[in-house]
Amino acid sequence: MIVEVIGVGPIEFPDNMSQQEIAEALKKLPAPKQAPVAVPPPPAAAAPAPAPAPAAVAAAPEKPKNPYANPETVYDPISGAPMNYGLGVDTGKNLMNFGVGVLKPVAGALQYANIQKPAQFLNKVADEFSSTSGAGPLFDIAGQIVSPVPGAAFKTVGKGMSYMPQAAGALQAAGQAVDKSPLIKGALEGFKASTFMPTDTQTGNYSDFIKDKFVQDLEGLGVGAGLSKAGQMIMNPQVSESMKKLKGMGMDMFTPGQLMSDIPIVGPGIRKAEQALTSLPLAGSVITNATENVYRDFNRALANNVLKPLGDVVPKDIPAGNQMIEYVAKALDDSYNDVLQNAHFIDHFDPYTKTTTVERLWNGVLDNIAPLVPKQAKIAGEDITDNIINHIDKTKVMTGAQFRNMEKYLGEQANSFYEKGANDLGKTYTKIQEMLRKELEIQNPAIANVLSATHEAFKRFIPIEKAAAMRGADKGLFSPQQFKGQAEASAGKAATATGQGLSIPEAQAGVDVIGKQMPSSGTSERLMTSKGVLEGGANLATMGAPLLATALGYSTPVMKGMTALATSRPDWMKKLSPQVQSGLGQLGGILGSRPTGNAGRGNVNPSLQ
Repeated sequence: MIVEVIGVGPIEFPDNMSQQEIAEALKKLPAPKQAPVAVPPPPAAAAPAPAPAPAAVAAAPEKPKNPYANPETVYDPISGAPMNYGLGVDTGKNLMNFGVGVLKPVAGALQYANIQKPAQFLNKVADEFSSTSGAGPLFDIAGQIVSPVPGAAFKTVGKGMSYMPQAAGALQAAGQAVDKSPLIKGALEGFKASTFMPTDTQTGNYSDFIKDKFVQDLEGLGVGAGLSKAGQMIMNPQVSESMKKLKGMGMDMFTPGQLMSDIPIVGPGIRKAEQALTSLPLAGSVITNATENVYRDFNRALANNVLKPLGDVVPKDIPAGNQMIEYVAKALDDSYNDVLQNAHFIDHFDPYTKTTTVERLWNGVLDNIAPLVPKQAKIAGEDITDNIINHIDKTKVMTGAQFRNMEKYLGEQANSFYEKGANDLGKTYTKIQEMLRKELEIQNPAIANVLSATHEAFKRFIPIEKAAAMRGADKGLFSPQQFKGQAEASAGKAATATGQGLSIPEAQAGVDVIGKQMPSSGTSERLMTSKGVLEGGANLATMGAPLLATALGYSTPVMKGMTALATSRPDWMKKLSPQVQSGLGQLGGILGSRPTGNAGRGNVNPSLQ
């Protein structure tokens, strides 16, 4: 009998077993293995939200390329920084170029002995370096400039010539001429550099070398002179002695034509051309006004020169002309009156000459009236005797006020005759006035220094006062020529002949730079001329461009700026000027001798790119 048991399977029992026996047997069977319970799969999880896209990162700006970087520069893969700028390589090449330049004058000197190999070798080296280093040619030129060979060679030649008696004087004179002329000095520096510049003569013929060298030297002379002169004008501009005199007086403004008046040969013509432009009705009035401002500055500078011994200056709010003359006269009077309060004056006896004051003055009167015509001699002799000499003789002790009245009387009489044109008669009174002042200094030694300074101021004032009183001096404003005439009259013929009389150098400087006469200010009259019509039409057609340009160029700030630029430099620039001129002169010789493409000639310098 077969029984199916769950979890066990079919079991066969004997047929003779009872139901009870089968049940008992089944109990004894091992517990059946339970079938694994199927576990349902967990519910599917929700799909995760997509992650936000990362924010866009701005690209790093490209690093600027170093213009001096070697094309083979390697960049750090992490930082992106260049690992090698090529400075080491370029520096070495530049130093080699510099060395080549230093040696070139040696090779150039050897060519005169027809030894060409060194020059050819340096030519090859220079070409190779110039093709791989952009700054190479500049270092090459620098080496040639600092090379000691040309200078040593020229010094040796000069030293040898100095032992020749006939050449020594010529060398000294030539040296003085060179020192005075930047053009000559620059030309010699250029010649020195080009003389030792190696020449690459294509034919290799020595005669061709000499021809090429001659052309090089001519170019070196010209370019060296030009560059050296330019260096001098930039570093230490040369101005005439007249310009220096006016600037020393305190003048700081000149018109363009006046600034260029000291240029050799063409300078005076430029100033005359500027003066001719004052005839134009519109631009001419601008130039005239600017020129008059310079004349006013000249008048003011002279007035300040008068007051300099007294430590005074004309205030800026007092215009040049009659008001300025009045201020200076009052300042002198006030200063003199203060000094004379402590002064006395007597008929002083001089034990050395055994003469008295009255006797010395009388002799002075006789000496000064002797050249005059009888009528003038009588006027001066009688007037000075009655009002000066007799007055001193009768007054035992004069006060400072009494002395001042006598002195003022002589000055007023002198000015009166000057205004009338009787200069010789006025000069007689001026001379007696000077003698009287000298007597006062001798008799008052305690205040002699102050008196001397005041008298010096009075003497400086005389030609100014006379020039301002002349006919043609508009409202007391006088021209350099008017001042010069009065300065010469006051100084006398001897001092005028030497040019060193009181105020004569200042007067001559004014004439040389500023001009003799002030231009006419008749704008209304000029407008009616044909020039006025033409100029008006030109300004109308160009919207006033010529007039605006003239107004700008002749404005006070621009003229002051041009004056400073043309005449002044800091001390450090002046000290460096000789070295700069010498270097530029040599540079001119080197550049002037560079290849120009002419057949059959050249040199060992690589061309500048």
